[in-house]
Amino acid sequence: MSVDDFEASRAAAVAELERELANSPPLPDEETLAHRSCEQDDDCVYVVNGCCDCVNGGRDLAIHRDHVSSFRERFVCSGRCTMVAAVVPCGSGTVSCVEGLCAYERASLSFPLPREPEG
Repeated sequence: MSVDDFEASRAAAVAELERELANSPPLPDEETLAHRSCEQDDDCVYVVNGCCDCVNGGRDLAIHRDHVSSFRERFVCSGRCTMVAAVVPCGSGTVSCVEGLCAYERASLSFPLPREPEG
């Protein structure tokens, strides 16, 4: 095997491995609209837009409960994500139906503010 053949074979193997380990990115907002129509808050459920949670490449999102399977089918996921932890856990917000679209509002932490010293 020549050096050129070896390099070509190596490059093909690396490209295949990268494809196997890749995760689909989150869908752009406009592509999520078809999954987000609603009439009431109970229509909406939390999902991850993408393969990984909100701090590891995905995004928090609310969609119509009847679209969960078809939404998840849009992604090719390797099951490999970074392991960054969220201060506010992903998916800990609230879902609601706002003007005919499912909406997700991320929870926030509220820390007590330090008191100013007296005097």
